[in-house]
Parts: sequence; C-alpha cells; structure tokens
Amino acid sequence: MLEKLNIKSLNLSRNKVSGVGAEEIAKGIATNASLTELNLEDNQIDNHGAQTLAANLALKPQLTLLNLNGNNIGPEGARALAEHLGNAERSLPELNLSRNPLGNDGAISIANLLKANPSVTSVALSGCNIGNKGAQAIAEVLAHDEKSAVTSLDLSNNDIGNEGALAIEKLLKSNATILSVNLSNNKNITGADSLAPLLKPGFNFHALSINRIV
Repeated sequence: MLEKLNIKSLNLSRNKVSGVGAEEIAKGIATNASLTELNLEDNQIDNHGAQTLAANLALKPQLTLLNLNGNNIGPEGARALAEHLGNAERSLPELNLSRNPLGNDGAISIANLLKANPSVTSVALSGCNIGNKGAQAIAEVLAHDEKSAVTSLDLSNNDIGNEGALAIEKLLKSNATILSVNLSNNKNITGADSLAPLLKPGFNFHALSINRIV
C-alpha cells in the first residue's frame, strides 16, 4: 500500500509499531518514489526494526528527515544505520536518534555515519547514554571533516564529562559550520571551568546550552 501512495511525509509516531511492524513499513517505503520524511518517534521498533529500516532506506537517496526518537535502538541498530546510510550518495539532512540506548558504541557508529555522509546538518542524540568516548568520537569526526555540513548537535541528557566537553571545545575551535550545541544535563561535567573556554570570543555559534553543571 505504502509504495503506491504519493506522499512526501509519513508520520507514524506513538503507534506502538514493533520491529515486525517496522519491517513491513520498510518494505513499503523502499519503492515509494515520493517519500522524503519518515517519523517513527516513540514506537518499539528496537534493533531488528532499525536494521530492516536502514537496509530499505538505503534505497532512498532523497530522504531529508529520519526521526527514530524513543525506539529502544541500541548499538546494533546504530551500526546498521551507519552501514546503510553512511554514504555520500544518500541525502539525510536531519537525523534524530534521541532517547535510544546507543551508548558509546552506538555513538561511534553515528560518528562513522557522519564521516561517510556529509549531507547531515542536524543530529539529535539526547538521552542516549553517551559518555566521553562517544562524544569524543563525534567531535573528532566533525572537527576534521572539511565536508561536514552539521550545524546543530544535540548531546544533552547524556553521561558526558569533562573530557567530552574538552573534545567539544576543540571541535568548535576548528569547525565554523556548527551553530548550535546542546550539552545541557550532562551531570558528569563538573565545574564551569570545564566549559569556560567555549564562552570566549571567537566562537561562531548561535546557541550553546550547558545548564545544570555540578
């Protein structure tokens, strides 16, 4: 049915879609020539659904939005997304994987996706159990990739500490493309001194959120 619909945006958020359901959706959208936005926020697609979706979305070079916020996707699902969507020929300006238990391994996979796919402009990874290692991997990729188009990076509500904050500082020093960074509610960042360098003149960004430092 989905393959026959002439639609640009599909929103199935909060519909209790399971991994099996995601597999059926994936089959339908794979051959839908018009779809550019897919919102599956707050479902239950888990790693299996993410893997199937990724494989089918790889056939859609015109995708502009993928929202998988709150779907219990872990490192395996993130690895599949990176494998299938981490391609310079795939368009994916907006990626939202917030509130998924990606951990550091999942964040590293997303870093690899960003390195391989320079079309991404907005990355939301809030509440993904990401620590210093994951933050450092993402920051390192964005700091050294001249082709990166990322302007917005949300790493709020994670487990990032001072080392991760330092990596973000280095990123902002070397990457003038990023305009918005959210590090709020990372309770392992201890003391304003860890982020003070980010407030110095010379950083060309529009928004920096770092509240709730202990």
